[in-house]
Amino acid sequence: MMRATVIYGTALAVLLALSWWQWTAEPEVDRGDKVELLAGKAEAITEIRWTGKKNESTLTRRSDAVGPYFWVDYTRWTQKPVLKTQGEEEDGSPIEPTPPERVAKQSVFKASDKAEELLKSLSPMLALRRLDVTGPDKISEIGLDVPEATLEIVRGDSTQVLDIGGEAYGSRHIYVRRRSDGQIYLVERELLQNLKYARSRLADHSLVGTARKDVTRAVLTAEGETLEATQRNPHDAAKAVWVLASDPENAPEQLTTWMAQALKLKGMRYADPAAPPVDLESRLTLQLFDAKGRSETLELLQVGQSGDWYARSEHTRGLVKVVRSAAKSLADDVGSVIESAD
Repeated sequence: MMRATVIYGTALAVLLALSWWQWTAEPEVDRGDKVELLAGKAEAITEIRWTGKKNESTLTRRSDAVGPYFWVDYTRWTQKPVLKTQGEEEDGSPIEPTPPERVAKQSVFKASDKAEELLKSLSPMLALRRLDVTGPDKISEIGLDVPEATLEIVRGDSTQVLDIGGEAYGSRHIYVRRRSDGQIYLVERELLQNLKYARSRLADHSLVGTARKDVTRAVLTAEGETLEATQRNPHDAAKAVWVLASDPENAPEQLTTWMAQALKLKGMRYADPAAPPVDLESRLTLQLFDAKGRSETLELLQVGQSGDWYARSEHTRGLVKVVRSAAKSLADDVGSVIESAD
């Protein structure tokens, strides 16, 4: 009897343990008919590096008082034109042509929400299929004798490295080789495009992190004057209007138009932190609040009286160049907008 009790008790403990494991375990990724190329969690990734023949990009996880974000250092390589050489050396031999010079154009920017999607697509990273490729001729045929690029994914103390080869005929999917064991896979082309074209695909062009529909109150300051307004019907773009905080019955049309343009303003490219523009002058600030009282401040600046325009906020984490015509229009009209509140 005692023996049976022990057996049943042990079996019950095992079942309870299995149930607890099944309840707490992370759900498995639905791989469909794909195969796992790289394992790992998205939150463990601290850095991703793409090194190609024409461009290089490093995506780094960062955090500050505002919260976590991703920063990209990007380099575009071009070849400086070489003048044709004519004539002969003193010994009569032809002058050897000067080899082309590679020129680096560097830029930095904050990544958009697509960075999070990218990390998830690499965690795990799935391939369409695993290939049995042998022989130097076949390796050369798929572009892995001299890879087009390398992809490095840093997760904690380990770095996963992939060699990026050529495109498969017809589908344009990409051949990749896992550096750790030499295994070759075929992956979907789109999976690598955000890294290959990071500057155009990952850059965050928004200047504020609060969506228009979530903005409940704004404080506009310019030319020594201040205007406070609140937004009505914020969740209906067609009916949304801005009213004066001091006079809720007063909803100047010019104020609503100006706020709509200000919240649509986008960044073009980030200024170089190592060589920022000089003689910047603040033209206006716009402080935005949401229903929970959280705020962020957008500042519009200009180089001197007639130079380029820039913007910055807690969201951008840096100085961003903006379209001159749009920024100038906002600055030119701000005085009359504030006067309309009087």
